Order: sequence, then structure tokens, then C-alpha cells
Amino acid sequence: MTIIRTIVVIAIVCLAAGVFAERDDAPFSPVVYPPQRLPLIFSHAKHAARGTACAVCHPTAATSRSAVDNLIPTEAACRGCHAIDRNEPAKAATPIAACTGCHPGFVPGQPVERVYVMPSPLKFDHSAGIFIQS
Repeated sequence: MTIIRTIVVIAIVCLAAGVFAERDDAPFSPVVYPPQRLPLIFSHAKHAARGTACAVCHPTAATSRSAVDNLIPTEAACRGCHAIDRNEPAKAATPIAACTGCHPGFVPGQPVERVYVMPSPLKFDHSAGIFIQS
């Protein structure tokens, strides 16, 4: 019976560590980091390469006390750098301002698919100053 318990414990630890992750590119466990519904074309790496600080898009991250705080930037935050104009959804600009530049499948007059971040089971405090750069 001890061997079975040991195997079960090892399997649980491996699952939590992401050993059995479904995708090859998923370095973290889906138990710890649940799948998200992010219908966006977005790259943290490109924004960081331009020198954009985390706080520019996520100003409340420094005072966030919970992993379930909504830190997703609003359209107003994006407008600080992107010349978004809802009256001109195909607007050509640099950096990109067309609706399809961020919202795949965008159709004028149709609702935009909403971003939904699945709450993490982690207890996490952003205000501790621990930020991950990708």
C-alpha cells in the first residue's frame, strides 16, 4: 500500500509541476495556471523590446494584492500609444491602430469577443515586487 501512495504523491507533484502539461510550449502546470480565453493578438516581448515598462499598461500591478485582480489594460490605456479610432476600424497607423491588429476575427458592427482571464488558484501579491518579464 505504501508504494501505491508514493506513486500517487509523485503523480500529483508531477502534475502540479507541469510534467504532464498538454502543450509542449506550456512550461507551467494547467493546475496552477488555468487556460485563459484571450482573443487578442498581443506580444509582451514586442512591448518590452520597445522599452515599455510594465506599469505603463498595468498601473495597478504595483499595489495588487491578489492573483485575481483584473490587471488587463483598457482600450484607453492602449490609446496612449495606439491611435485607435472606433469610427475608423481599419485605420492604418504605426503602431497599429486597426481593430483587426489586436482583435482577430473583428467584424464591424459585431460585438468584440471579450477577454476572460481564468482566476488562478495561487495566492500571489504583485505588490511584493515580483514581476516576470517574458
